[in-house]
Amino acid sequence: MHSQGVKFEDISLQTSAVIELKKYMAIKILYSPHPMGMFGAVVVAAWKSFILHTEIYHQFCNATYESYIHHVPAGFREAESNSSWIEFYHKLFGEFPTVWFLDLSGNEIPDVAHSANVMRDVRFGDMDSDDGAYGCNKA
Repeated sequence: MHSQGVKFEDISLQTSAVIELKKYMAIKILYSPHPMGMFGAVVVAAWKSFILHTEIYHQFCNATYESYIHHVPAGFREAESNSSWIEFYHKLFGEFPTVWFLDLSGNEIPDVAHSANVMRDVRFGDMDSDDGAYGCNKA
């Protein structure tokens, strides 16, 4: 998996990121909450890798969501509350694992674990999201 010049050699990290992307997409498909900001850089890298396989990604979206799940890159508008999709995550899967709290260098980002697992809301202005979560207009 490649993203922003980073090559993930650790197969267990790749596997964790793909599993977490599947959980994120399951919540999108089952509940379609907004916003769905993705705060995990490693999981974002997995999503971007999936999107680059355009035909497979398009088929997946149509088969599961019956519509294309657009990706909105980081840097658009200020972050809104992500509490609704985070609550669905906790209800279905329990606490977020460490892969959600890592930067692309593999370092843990301070306070994200507490925000996601205790406060149950993560807000960053610099966060990729699903379609519609943060809009498409720069603030």
